[in-house]
Amino acid sequence: MTRPRQGDAAAPAAIVAAVEGICAGAGAIIAMASDIRLLPQAQVRVPVQQWACRRDMGACAILPRIIGQSRASELLYTGRFMTPTKASAWGSSAGIVTPEHVLPQAQQLARQIAEGRPSPTP
Repeated sequence: MTRPRQGDAAAPAAIVAAVEGICAGAGAIIAMASDIRLLPQAQVRVPVQQWACRRDMGACAILPRIIGQSRASELLYTGRFMTPTKASAWGSSAGIVTPEHVLPQAQQLARQIAEGRPSPTP
């Protein structure tokens, strides 16, 4: 993925990411570039400072739009993990689901989006 998809009007379809386990580096950037993220017990980490990553890798552009500049800077420069609880509270996750339900829920959500149906739950 070479460009952030979130809010991209030219994107042909929404991307729903079901993330399990530790998601770090480029994997975290791909997850964050998704339109909807389900992070059951995932811990997301993009430590640009520790790994000497390039700041234009994508995380520096995508993460602040999702969780705000201050929180993004903290995660990027300290290398701290964003826990599922933080991800949900900060708006980077569509919610916390159990690990055994993450893939079925992501698939159901993708089907609902594709069919243009609203979700039955508020």
